[in-house]
Amino acid sequence: MPRDQAPADRSPESGDAASLPTSLDVGSENLATTRTQPPSDPLVGQIVAARYKVEQRLGVGGMGAVYRAVHVHMRKTVALKVLHRQMTYIPEAVARFEREAVAAARIEHPNVAAATDFGRLDDGSFYLALEFVEGVSLRQIMAHGLMPVPRAVGIVIQIAQALQAAHAQGVVHRDLKPENVMLMHRGRDLVKVLDFGIAKVSDVADDTRHLTHAGSVFGTPDYMSPEQAAGRNVDARSDLYTLGVLFYELLAGETPFSGDAPALVLTKHLHEPPPPLPSSVDFRLVDLVKRLLAKEPDARPQTAQAVADELLRTRLSVIPVRNPSTWPKKVGRVALPILRRTWLQIRRGVNALLRLAEPGWRKLTLKAPWLEALERPVKLGSFAPAMGWLLLCAVLGLVLVGLFMRGGHEAPSARVTPSEVATPAAASPAASPAPTLEDKQQIELTDLLALPVYKRKLPDWLRLAELQQAQGQWQDSTAAYRNALQLDKDTAKNPKVLLGIRQAAEQMVSYEAAINIAINLLGESGVDLIFDLWQSTRDNPKQRLINEFAYKKLDVVRARRASPALKIRLDLEFKSQDCEPVQKTVHAALHDADQRSVQLLEGLRKTDGCGASKTRDCYPCLREKPELEDAIEAAKARPAPELPWAKAR
Repeated sequence: MPRDQAPADRSPESGDAASLPTSLDVGSENLATTRTQPPSDPLVGQIVAARYKVEQRLGVGGMGAVYRAVHVHMRKTVALKVLHRQMTYIPEAVARFEREAVAAARIEHPNVAAATDFGRLDDGSFYLALEFVEGVSLRQIMAHGLMPVPRAVGIVIQIAQALQAAHAQGVVHRDLKPENVMLMHRGRDLVKVLDFGIAKVSDVADDTRHLTHAGSVFGTPDYMSPEQAAGRNVDARSDLYTLGVLFYELLAGETPFSGDAPALVLTKHLHEPPPPLPSSVDFRLVDLVKRLLAKEPDARPQTAQAVADELLRTRLSVIPVRNPSTWPKKVGRVALPILRRTWLQIRRGVNALLRLAEPGWRKLTLKAPWLEALERPVKLGSFAPAMGWLLLCAVLGLVLVGLFMRGGHEAPSARVTPSEVATPAAASPAASPAPTLEDKQQIELTDLLALPVYKRKLPDWLRLAELQQAQGQWQDSTAAYRNALQLDKDTAKNPKVLLGIRQAAEQMVSYEAAINIAINLLGESGVDLIFDLWQSTRDNPKQRLINEFAYKKLDVVRARRASPALKIRLDLEFKSQDCEPVQKTVHAALHDADQRSVQLLEGLRKTDGCGASKTRDCYPCLREKPELEDAIEAAKARPAPELPWAKAR
């Protein structure tokens, strides 16, 4: 479905591109919505870029179209954005499309829709392959009315974490809004942030691309920061203002500033304070939204991670907390009727005992006028006096019961002489059972979770990850490992940490996060870990998704992060159809390849398999020199590296 977007939502960034949208005019929800397929689209049913079979067109806009496609080798569904052929003649359109690819490819985070491929089709048009997100947009969810505060807080936490991952890579989104946030259901809300079409990338300068001019305004007016509305230079804190606008809308049901004309909305962002949130909103959220919507960037929280941590500390995403100004009344409405019923039961019981006592006691009842007040509805102001009278009556009742019981006679058989009293050894009372290891771990885990996030040190995060993993809490343990690695990079050398991440990568609930941690925070060891995971899951159909995801990541990072030996192994796995690149790989294998590459190198000995009859040599250039045989022998002589996480098993 094309995005329901007014033309004013995105003003042109240069005069030459006045009529161009800044990205494909296809809403986020298009990546998951089934539609009737126009029969005239020539791409549907075709295999493009030699690996994507186009199944369906999801939407079309001024700059291009979005398709659902399947990678023919990996059987992985992707969203394929294709720039219209006529747009390839406009440098600004191509540059913006390329910038979206660069921005999305840099960010590897569970809450960001990953970009997996970018290139050019045979007809000259450009394409961008993105993660296919099956879900609904946040705008569609908000159309059903206000959501519960815990759910809203959980969504904002994930958006903040996605922004933190983007900002860490030097990417400022600049167009965050409900249409660009997708929700997937994975037992809970899983947020995916999309559409980096007008993102600012730190080392891809706007002025060198001629994409923006000083004083230009672009974005969506309802969600613009003041500096963005004024056409000034923006940084990561501009996204935090937009996050504040989105959070305000989730809590109040509408944006803080609106109007009939975009210029009026921009003026309000620049000069007017936001209207107060409803009184039912937790005071801590009110304070955070107020700081996020500060006009000056320095007055806002300085990082998205700080916003996420503050929301996590409030625990509002788990347990709603009452405002201190309202909880006594609500407690009183529940507690006072219970106290009244308790008092009536005590009075009936004491009066029954008195009727069984001597005749002289029968005249005494608990019907005195000064006690009748307790039988009437008690107002909140008299709560403390009522409790005092209730305690006094309880004590009086116990005294009367004691006097009544003392007047009776004890049966002889009830008396026990001192000699009959058993010694402690003879009594042999059953000792309290010693706490089990599981009990001790649960107590320790509870204590660690009670510790505020900002006070947890490296040993706390490592122990928390270990305990959560022992209880099968794979997602939480993976997050704890990530925090530990961000605190201290040397943690990546710890075999226990590597083993924990390796085990989390084998679980369906945590494999994406664990693989991203291995790729981004473990360096060469992380790529080795993902390669080991890919190899071990190849023959297990239950782990097909894990295997495909690992395969995709290895293809993306092999050139930048793999060790020389593993890079050769992966280059052979993803080898080109041309002879010259393969020849370069074989030449490098002479110096760096190890036993992991032997089988694929031996496969290059084959002198047929190409051509129409499949009898032609695929790589004739390898026969000119004996390098291939020398590379095979050299690889056999170098053992594969010992896996450090295997030692910790």
